[in-house]
Amino acid sequence: MKKIIKPNQNNPEAKKKQVTHMFDGISKSYDLLNRIITLGIDVIWRKRVVRLLKKEAPDTILDIATGTGDLVLALAKLNAKKIIGLDISPGMLEIGKKKVLAQNLTDRIKMQLGDWEALHYEDNSFAAVTVAFGVRNFENLDKGLLEIFRVLKPKGTLLIAVPNYNSFDAKHYKQFWAAYDVPRHLWHFNQSSISKLVSKYALRVEKVKPMWFDSFYVSMLSEKCRTGKMNPIKGFWIGLCSNIKALSTKEASSLIYIIKNS
Repeated sequence: MKKIIKPNQNNPEAKKKQVTHMFDGISKSYDLLNRIITLGIDVIWRKRVVRLLKKEAPDTILDIATGTGDLVLALAKLNAKKIIGLDISPGMLEIGKKKVLAQNLTDRIKMQLGDWEALHYEDNSFAAVTVAFGVRNFENLDKGLLEIFRVLKPKGTLLIAVPNYNSFDAKHYKQFWAAYDVPRHLWHFNQSSISKLVSKYALRVEKVKPMWFDSFYVSMLSEKCRTGKMNPIKGFWIGLCSNIKALSTKEASSLIYIIKNS
C-alpha cells in the first residue's frame, strides 16, 4: 500500500513539495475518499460554482489546484471555448485527463502540470479563475495571488471557496475544527482577511455566498477530531446551529467569494 504523506511542520522539505507528494499518494483513491468524507456535498458546491459563473459567461477559464478535474468538467457546461485545469500533482492530473477523455472534452479542456505561484500563461489570459479550497495550500500566498491577478483579464472574475474561521462551528470546536487541518492547510481565512488580501492587487470582493452544506460534514469531522469517535447526530446538530447563526451573522462555515478585477 502506497504511503500517504501529510505535510509536516518539522519537515525541512518545502511545503509545496510535501503537498505534491501527499496528493500523488492519494490520487487513485481521492475521488472516492472525497465523496465519502464530504457526504457527497462536493457535487453540490461545484454546481453552485457553475451557477455563479454562468451570468459572467467567461470564454476562458483557469481552475487552479484542479485535482482530478471534477470542477473543470462541471464548468464545461458554461460553453467556454478554453478551460484549463492546473495542478502540481502529476498523479491527480492523470486521473483528471482520463475523465476529460471519457467525456470527449479534450478539445476544450486541458489538464496541465504547473506551479500556481509561477503560472506559464500570458498576462490577461483568462476571463475567470477559480480556486476551490486550493488557496489554503499556497506556500507563498502573496506570490500566488499576484500571479492570478496577472493572468486575469480586466473586468475578469476570480472565484475562491474557503472555510471561514469566524463561523459558529469554528468557534465551537476551536483547535479541533476540522477545517484547520494543520499543517496540511497552510492558510486560514475570514471575510475581512480575504477582502484585505485581494485589495492589494486591485481586486475587490463583489459578493460572498454561503456554502450551507459544508457546516454539517465539517462539524461531523470535528466531532471525531475532538472525541476520537464519530458522532454524526451531534455533528449534524452543531452544523445546523452554525447555519441558523449564519442567517443573522452572515458567517457560514464555508464561503464562496466572487471577486472582480478592476
